[in-house]
Amino acid sequence: MLRSLAGCSAEAGVPASPADNGVGATGAEVGQVIPTSGPLGGTLASSGASSGAPTSLGMGTTNGSGSTSESATTVSSSGTNERPGDGGAAVSFCDVLDLLATRCESCHSSPPVAPAPMSLASYADLRAPSLEDPTKSYAQMSVLRMQNTALPMPPAPAASATASEVGILEDWIAAGYPNATCSPLDAAAPSAPISDASTGGSVYDGPVVCSSGKMYTSGHGSTMRPGDNCQSCHGFKIAGTVYPTEHEPLFCDGVNVTGATVVITGADGVATTIPINNVGNFDSNTTIALPFRAKVIYSGGERDMMTPQSTGACNSCHTADGANAAPGRIMLP
Repeated sequence: MLRSLAGCSAEAGVPASPADNGVGATGAEVGQVIPTSGPLGGTLASSGASSGAPTSLGMGTTNGSGSTSESATTVSSSGTNERPGDGGAAVSFCDVLDLLATRCESCHSSPPVAPAPMSLASYADLRAPSLEDPTKSYAQMSVLRMQNTALPMPPAPAASATASEVGILEDWIAAGYPNATCSPLDAAAPSAPISDASTGGSVYDGPVVCSSGKMYTSGHGSTMRPGDNCQSCHGFKIAGTVYPTEHEPLFCDGVNVTGATVVITGADGVATTIPINNVGNFDSNTTIALPFRAKVIYSGGERDMMTPQSTGACNSCHTADGANAAPGRIMLP
């Protein structure tokens, strides 16, 4: 993840009001509301793929007579779950959590980031019945949305889940939703601080502080709502805020320096340079080939993203505390 820069590597803050306009240096597509997420229980288009989607709920499957047959599940000593009759293929809830962290939790976190209506971050979240179709769990609806070409999840411009990723969730559902205790992704040893996996090796263990001493209070334009998720309301391809330290509160002004830039390099090798303004905000409407890499450059130094990303809503993960494996704010090198 971009432990040093944007990407879902939320408190995403208070979502920007759709009435706010003029955000960013370009001001393009201002006020456009982008459906970055929608109800997984929503109505699916007719083109939505549903073949192969399990119809089981809970620990059993429903047969034609309406009765429920239980699917036996054994738990191995390693903590994975195995289904009899398939050669002992392991189905791990931990793999499901990894999938959710990669594809879903930039919006469907706990709490969810608007406009996402629900969290998909726990066992209970996935087992809960969909509000739109109570005969299906949110896990089952997630499979349908991942397979649906008209209303896909994750939504564009994020990359779609691969067939093998969807298969993880399908196999877990078919196995009867086996539970397991999983360690957090990229968890450090209890005695070790969370490290910034970027050039320079800074440590993200500082206090929450507004370094500039200045907080946004009102107004529109390129300096509004630093630290917030711009894509909650605006259609920027890339947007975020750069700070001097790792844990800066929502709406605190970011860096105020001359010459700092964010460089986004698309999957096609094309680099886009984005200036950082006087409150640390940056944005671009340039189309980027996914997945992309990013880095912050300033005064001869740079802070690099370590993992390619498929969403440019940088502040949705780079919050004051960090979300989805991001350790905190985007920092100047």
